[in-house]
Amino acid sequence: MAECGVTFGTGNDTKQICDQFEKYNENDDDDIKEIAREAEKLKKPPKCAEDKVSLAYMFLAHRSKDTQEKERLYLKAIDYGFTEAYLDLFDMFEKQDESKAISYLKIYVSMQPKDYRAYHYLGDFELEKRNHLEAYKWIQKALNQMRRENQEKPGVIYNVFKINYIMGNYEEADKMLGFYLLAWGGEYSIESLRELEATDDRFKGMSQHKLFKKYFTKEFYVQ
Repeated sequence: MAECGVTFGTGNDTKQICDQFEKYNENDDDDIKEIAREAEKLKKPPKCAEDKVSLAYMFLAHRSKDTQEKERLYLKAIDYGFTEAYLDLFDMFEKQDESKAISYLKIYVSMQPKDYRAYHYLGDFELEKRNHLEAYKWIQKALNQMRRENQEKPGVIYNVFKINYIMGNYEEADKMLGFYLLAWGGEYSIESLRELEATDDRFKGMSQHKLFKKYFTKEFYVQ
């Protein structure tokens, strides 16, 4: 573990500060706590220390069991450049304070991150709230960003199917549902689709639609 108790910020020796932070091991629990303590003594640690400081705050936030303290630590991590922490804040408040969760998510989205999850979560939220035009915008953006990242995520693909079906873009919805089911589905998917049709009025009658009724038969899944 690095030597502790060195006070920074009493002079203008940026190199000294950088050298001291460099000695800390971000994989060592005691050093992580020391990084955060030393960062608190400075108005703003130099850029050379930002990565270690932000990761230290993230580590401490994940370990904290107090909601207010977790929020403070995540915001500290954001201050030092770890903007992905907005997703942690969204996740933390999603069930207990939806408006706060969405406000944090929208701040992150406004930064236009190269992170499909931000757009996916916002699109999912708008879809649930039946704000279909907004949902379409964010779901499409999630799809585009996901592909830029060379990934294929079932939740994104399934949302693309759902919003296109809702908006009457049936050929695109058919393509996406077919891809989703062949890649990640199975016969159990019939039950899931029937549940969707029965519980969400936006999908009422889907099993009778000429493009989608094939997905409600076992034959489709044994191709």
